[in-house]
Amino acid sequence: MKNQRLIFLRVPRCGSASLAQLCRNNEIFDIYGGRDMGFWGSKIGLDYLKQKLNHLNTKSLSKRVVNKIGLEQWRNSYKFASVRDPYARAVSIWRHKSFNKFESFEYFCQALYQQKFYSDCAKWHAVVISDHIFLDGELKIDKVVKLESIAQDLAELSKHLGRPLKHYQNELTDNSRRKGTPLLGGKSYSQFYTKETAEMILEIYKKDFENFEYDTELPIYQSG
Repeated sequence: MKNQRLIFLRVPRCGSASLAQLCRNNEIFDIYGGRDMGFWGSKIGLDYLKQKLNHLNTKSLSKRVVNKIGLEQWRNSYKFASVRDPYARAVSIWRHKSFNKFESFEYFCQALYQQKFYSDCAKWHAVVISDHIFLDGELKIDKVVKLESIAQDLAELSKHLGRPLKHYQNELTDNSRRKGTPLLGGKSYSQFYTKETAEMILEIYKKDFENFEYDTELPIYQSG
């Protein structure tokens, strides 16, 4: 497997920035994400891409990559992406700069539930991950890296490569020691939720809960 090309599908708010840097450090990965694949960016740039590149004629990241590099190269590459507990990910999405108009998590959840986005950038960062790596109920990539078990999953990826990965042990495995629970202003992600907002996020990301086997129950709700 040492000579096999690796593809990282960079889906947002799942440790993707750190994983992208890991890919660059190891120099054997191709990285495909939202902006470079035309999901968001300047209108002029997107219009140009849509006119020149037929791989943009789909809403799925994995399908855009197939259209761009060709089916043979796709099949001959080892593909992976990262995922995250949707409850924790929703809090992370809210904290992203593209959603800075929403001061409260409750208003953010309501807007997300109604699919109201201020920009293509915001829309991309809130995507349902399953929509981009599943097709007709089938997983289209070779490896799913969970943020909650990232040390173990990257060790498996390293084993597949047949050599150690450079510079991941410290920065990336810190997340797994917290079991995927971000501490934001002294709160774990569950403390941002009410029963109503939890139900909205569960409905929005139902496919991700099911496909990646995340627990749908939150241990704590805000009183309310």
